[in-house]
Amino acid sequence: MENNLSNIKKLLNDLEKYCTKKAKLYDVENLAGPQGKVLYYLYKNKDKKIFVKDIEKKFDMTKSVTSNLLKRMEKNNFIEIIPSKKDKRYKQVVLTSYAENKIPNLLLFTADVHSVLGKDISKDDWLITKKVLKQLAENILKEENSDV
Repeated sequence: MENNLSNIKKLLNDLEKYCTKKAKLYDVENLAGPQGKVLYYLYKNKDKKIFVKDIEKKFDMTKSVTSNLLKRMEKNNFIEIIPSKKDKRYKQVVLTSYAENKIPNLLLFTADVHSVLGKDISKDDWLITKKVLKQLAENILKEENSDV
């Protein structure tokens, strides 16, 4: 099992380096990770009002992690946070025009990475991989919850 864990760590490290390198080519350096996921989520749901709490739930993040992520995104000019006029506790998260202009490159970047990763891998093997990764995550979660 130790060798498998080493292989997983190496894969994750290689994937991170590869995505960072590719992201620069597509001019989406800050969007290869969580910021990109949130940006894509906001883009796909631009016809809806999305609030900070929605992002917390969607990405299963704590309040502080979400807050820090959104502050970085606001600093990078990807989003605007608009307090509700009725209730200041509710803050709507809106894409900026700068972020919307990045979407085509983000989509191309994502398609390129998926194409490279999926090369010569059958649909059945992808399904098995997805199942195994899900089971690994569930095993970790069960173990973490049993320690409480």
